[in-house]
Amino acid sequence: MDKPRKHTVSPRISTKTKEFYESRFDSLNSGVTYAIESFPTLFRSSLHETKGKFKSNELMFILDVMSSTTINPELIGQHLSYNLADAIHFDQHHTKWGVDADAFYPKVVALTRAQAAAIELWAYFYHMIDNQDLLEHWCHTLL
Repeated sequence: MDKPRKHTVSPRISTKTKEFYESRFDSLNSGVTYAIESFPTLFRSSLHETKGKFKSNELMFILDVMSSTTINPELIGQHLSYNLADAIHFDQHHTKWGVDADAFYPKVVALTRAQAAAIELWAYFYHMIDNQDLLEHWCHTLL
C-alpha cells in the first residue's frame, strides 16, 4: 500500500513560536508538522466535549457575537469569554436571543481554554460558509 501523499506548506511563525518548537522537538519542521497534523483531532475532540453544554438560543447568541471577531492565534481560547462579556454587559445583546445571562455566562467561563478555542473556531467556520441559512443546523451540531 502506498503512503498517503504529503503536502508542503510554509506557515509564517513568530520567533517565540520557532524557539518553542526547536526546544521541544528534534527539529523545527518536525514540531510544526506534529502541531499541524494533530490540530484537527484536538479541535474535534475539544468541540465534542462542549456538546450539550449550551442551549440552541445560546449557541445562536455565540454565533451572532462572534461574527465580527477577528481571531488571533496568540489569544486562542480567550476571544469567546471577552466578547460575550462585552455583549452582555455593555450591549445587553443576549436579550435579542432570549439568553439568561446569569445562567449562560458561568458555562462560558467554565470551559477549558481548548474548548473555548474550539467554539471560537466553530463560530469562525460558520461565518466562512456561503450559506448563512444553516444557522439552526449549525447550532444543532452542538446540542
